[in-house]
Amino acid sequence: MADNIFDRIRERAYQIWESLGHPQGDHDDHWLQAEREILGKDAAPPDSFSHEAAGRDAARDYDRDVKKFSESGQVDAKVKEAERALDGPEREELRRAEEAGPATRPRGSAS
Repeated sequence: MADNIFDRIRERAYQIWESLGHPQGDHDDHWLQAEREILGKDAAPPDSFSHEAAGRDAARDYDRDVKKFSESGQVDAKVKEAERALDGPEREELRRAEEAGPATRPRGSAS
């Protein structure tokens, strides 16, 4: 059934795109509109896709993943792996990268 719903949403999003004259860059909006039409009240609310909500969800996911990693018992092994890399052949490459300073970012990109 889920595949059927996915296909219906995809087909409706395509119809919306066609009806609007094939605009470029609005595929997410077309998909969300199709979801709302097909799923009705079960569709995700439009405000759940705002930058604020996305940032909040990303922070929660990160916190969850950090907690899972810390509980996995792999922290000590990963620390030792990093120490070996820093003391091994990669050390000279890292030193050169540190001396070069931060990479130049294109204008308008996040720092």
